[in-house]
Amino acid sequence: MMKRLYAVLLSVMLLGMMGVASAAGNSLKIGVIDLREIMQKSPQVKTMVSKLKSQFKPRQDKIVALQKKLDEDLNKLKRDSAVMKKAEKAKVRDRVMTARRDLQQMEQNYQQDLRMAQGQAMDKFYKKVSAAVKTVAKRDGYDLVMQKGAVPYASDRALITEKVLKELS
Repeated sequence: MMKRLYAVLLSVMLLGMMGVASAAGNSLKIGVIDLREIMQKSPQVKTMVSKLKSQFKPRQDKIVALQKKLDEDLNKLKRDSAVMKKAEKAKVRDRVMTARRDLQQMEQNYQQDLRMAQGQAMDKFYKKVSAAVKTVAKRDGYDLVMQKGAVPYASDRALITEKVLKELS
């Protein structure tokens, strides 16, 4: 809700600026980028995703293996509990509880590390996008470049997403 309000206010201010610029005889050249499209088409994002998958795959495999072992122990406990001795049943139950706690901790650490790595990778990517946008804007004489989601309407003529994608390549 707040984002939309911000976008509308920004658009109104821009329209006011355009009116001032037109009245002064200068035209304001505005470009619009579609960040979602850049994310989908950028080879850097595909490389980043692939790198993160390979980096975190061993940990993910370990979590899956521990979950499978935990499930086996739980099934054994359910299946054989009637014929198990009290001591053996307690031993399996303790092993299950310890494994469950360890697994939860491992999953939390995995998710936290993955989010942090994704955030760092995205920060680097956004810096590259920002540099590419600045390069295109300076080269092609844009006074202002905005994200597509921040404006209620932009004609296809204002879209410079493809130029930014080429600059990123």
